[in-house]
Amino acid sequence: MDVDAAVAELNLALRSHGGAVEHSGFSETGRLRLRMLGMCAGCRYRPMTTAATIRPFIRERLGVDVDVLGARISEEAEERLAKALEGSYRTALPLLIADR
Repeated sequence: MDVDAAVAELNLALRSHGGAVEHSGFSETGRLRLRMLGMCAGCRYRPMTTAATIRPFIRERLGVDVDVLGARISEEAEERLAKALEGSYRTALPLLIADR
């Protein structure tokens, strides 16, 4: 599991919005912890970025669940949002990376 490589790839897309995430270790239960930085830290759309981009990307690349510090949304609301946006990062992430 190459956490640093996955976070670097994710940050290529997030930098197009002036933000990033940093690896903040693992929880006692093995969940990857990420902290939002830059414009992402104060963005009102961070719940959407978390549900539609960060969580699915990390699950696919690393096979682990992730806690995003600063996401500020209930688990129930995030689940509804993720279901509505399912698969959208696969389309958006390459476009954001190419646009940088």
